[in-house]
Amino acid sequence: MKIFLKNTLLNRYFKFILVCIVLSGASFWIVSSAGGVPDSYYANKEIQTDWNATL
Repeated sequence: MKIFLKNTLLNRYFKFILVCIVLSGASFWIVSSAGGVPDSYYANKEIQTDWNATL
């Protein structure tokens, strides 16, 4: 009975850890994929100001 309890606890912790890893991975992927948006936005803004300056 003790072994059975140990296994269920282990499974619960394993599932919890797995969910945590998946969630952190997903959030990291979202942040990294969204990280390119501000850079391109600022780059476009700089190009626009340069274009206005040349005019």
